[in-house]
Amino acid sequence: MKHRIRYAAVVTICVAAVSAHAAGVVGNSFPAGFPPIEDASLQAPIIGFGGAGPVTRTPVIFLHGNNDTPFPTACNPYGAVQAFAQYFADHGYATSELWALGYQGDQCDLGADPTRRSRIAHTNAANVPDLRRFVRAVLAFTGAGQSHKEGRYKQTVQAGLDWMVKNVETEEKVIQPFFQWKHNGRPAGNGWNRSTNNAQFGIDYFNRTGTAKSNMFDNRPTETQYFYTDNDGAGAELNGGSSYKVTFAAGQEPPVNGFWSLTLYNDKHLFHPNDLKRYSLGTKNKNLKRNADGSLTLYAGAKSPGVDKEPNWLPAPNGHFSLYIRAYWGKEGILDGSWKPPVIRKVA
Repeated sequence: MKHRIRYAAVVTICVAAVSAHAAGVVGNSFPAGFPPIEDASLQAPIIGFGGAGPVTRTPVIFLHGNNDTPFPTACNPYGAVQAFAQYFADHGYATSELWALGYQGDQCDLGADPTRRSRIAHTNAANVPDLRRFVRAVLAFTGAGQSHKEGRYKQTVQAGLDWMVKNVETEEKVIQPFFQWKHNGRPAGNGWNRSTNNAQFGIDYFNRTGTAKSNMFDNRPTETQYFYTDNDGAGAELNGGSSYKVTFAAGQEPPVNGFWSLTLYNDKHLFHPNDLKRYSLGTKNKNLKRNADGSLTLYAGAKSPGVDKEPNWLPAPNGHFSLYIRAYWGKEGILDGSWKPPVIRKVA
């Protein structure tokens, strides 16, 4: 969708003649009569801007980056999208042709709880439905949708629509499966997969696509190696309704010069909010309890494994979750693949 909108914007920039007439002022609200749209993630009306009046070009819709807003707010001093739109207004566009969607609210919800930044409401994916409704509303309000049916702007709009259809098909059939860890990297043993080329993508577009879809960030392979899975050792999907244990045999924790951690993510690959505010366990945790033979057992599940085992417990959501081992500055066993992550065993 973003690519489609950018395409339309680029086309209109190229064909628009710069005019000298007085420019309108881009505001920070929607015009009267524009239908209210609720942000499905924040359960609050979307914010943004647009203008009333006739349109002679395909409307341009601006989207801000992550953790930003379409204009400065009480909780976010940036919002440079508004100034960007004003540049268009200063060079011939009517404010009725310039629209912006704030798909993450005014950012004020982050003040009370900064961990919200990693929750679903502050991701692009969560707000795709809002964007679709917004695009339809702008086309209907400005009449651009009807104009397309009548043949006006047909080439630009049709190119955008074709692009959108192809993007949707590719997302569903090609990209979406990369969100599952079994489609990322290569097998690492015991039901886990591991990263391959990491940030040194080169021409490994398979790995690059998988990272962009499911992980978003990788270090270089000699700096960090990642091990991940959605399933237990028997191949069943991890679910918080059950309880699991991961036992590192004595001397078999991830061999690193730096540090290692086991992190739990929800079905959106985001941290699961919990009363312990605990999202990972590993080298940094000094109160982990070891077994009599020196091995280390970590637990994962929605229910506590018991007071005596809670220091070693990662709270999980009631539904699907995944586990992720990070090994920073790995030793030879990490780099050459000879170290294997332990089996995840379902215990209840």
